[in-house]
Amino acid sequence: MDKVEKKKLLEECQNYHYSQSSKASSLSRTIIYGIIGTCWILIYADNEFHEPCILLEIALASSFIYLLLDLIHYFTDSCSYRKEYFRLNDDLTADRHEKYMDKVSKRSFYILIMKFGLAIVIAVIFIIGTLRQLEVIKIKMS
Repeated sequence: MDKVEKKKLLEECQNYHYSQSSKASSLSRTIIYGIIGTCWILIYADNEFHEPCILLEIALASSFIYLLLDLIHYFTDSCSYRKEYFRLNDDLTADRHEKYMDKVSKRSFYILIMKFGLAIVIAVIFIIGTLRQLEVIKIKMS
């Protein structure tokens, strides 16, 4: 495999990674927004405030932590790409470009894995908390 062909395949992989990680982040973010909204509905149901179970509070707090991590992820990636753009523009050589972009890509991938794991944990805590909260609301209504 020559260098040009290898570069083309690497770019194809990178584009696929960006596309898929963007979709995963978007879906995870939508789920987190849904969890936040549902927590609010369960806590403030039937025009009255219901004391939330601790699991709903944890899910809600973790959801905001997820959104903060998501913001940090995209901010650091944007800063890294911008920094490299200006470095390449000034330097006009690509000696360290591939190594730097590999580093940025690996960091981004690890953060993506952390966000995915956190989203799963939040969803599980939320589901258990929702079931407990519904029991509390049901008992109060009886």
